Amino acid sequence: SLPALAQVDGCIQDTSLLEQLCLWLHDVDEGIRRRAVKTLEQMGKAAIQAPRALPSVLAALHDADLAVRRTAAEALGQLGEAAAQRPEVLSALLTAALHDTDAIVRKNAAKALGRMGEAATAPSELLSALLNILHNALVERRREEAVEVLGQLGEAAAQRPEVLSALLTALHGTDSGMRIVAAKALGRLGEAAAWHPQVSSALLGALHDVQPAVRRTAAEALGQLGEAAAQRPEVLSALL
Repeated sequence: SLPALAQVDGCIQDTSLLEQLCLWLHDVDEGIRRRAVKTLEQMGKAAIQAPRALPSVLAALHDADLAVRRTAAEALGQLGEAAAQRPEVLSALLTAALHDTDAIVRKNAAKALGRMGEAATAPSELLSALLNILHNALVERRREEAVEVLGQLGEAAAQRPEVLSALLTALHGTDSGMRIVAAKALGRLGEAAAWHPQVSSALLGALHDVQPAVRRTAAEALGQLGEAAAQRPEVLSALL
């Protein structure tokens, strides 16, 4: 059975136990792999003490078992900024967020990038890759996932005018699914996005969208923009 390392907080003295968990991540039994990656996920930043931990969790992102991949993405998010300093982590999470065949893996990977915040957006390559996808009609299938990741990046992404511009363009697109995820993303950016003069106006316009789901999402997003949006009388009037 697996050791109860999830109960240990802070520094782990016996790193041999961490090494054993890394070995179990390569076990032929998917049940063992699931429990090992879940334990590492629950340990959070303490897990990074073992040199093999990060490469092992990255490898788990490509596991044949869905549960292992889903938890591996969550575990990487728990590792925090220390993991975000490693380019291979950001690259692996971005690939999973955009291309994994499972929607939950994609969402978990996007959330993991979001948890890394500013540390994830510091390398310009990540934002550039996401924006390139949004502007490339040949990768239509992954544009919604790219918008999802941008929204999860939160305040750090909202400081970049090109990100807000791309999300506003998506909100005005012809695809209703894209409009929904764009509205959600703008809402997740919160008050940090409200400084952009077009954000509130665009979401107000979306309240009149032909699709009810777009209208609902736009209303929720306006509520997430906080005091900056509340100071505009037209916003309060539209929401009341």
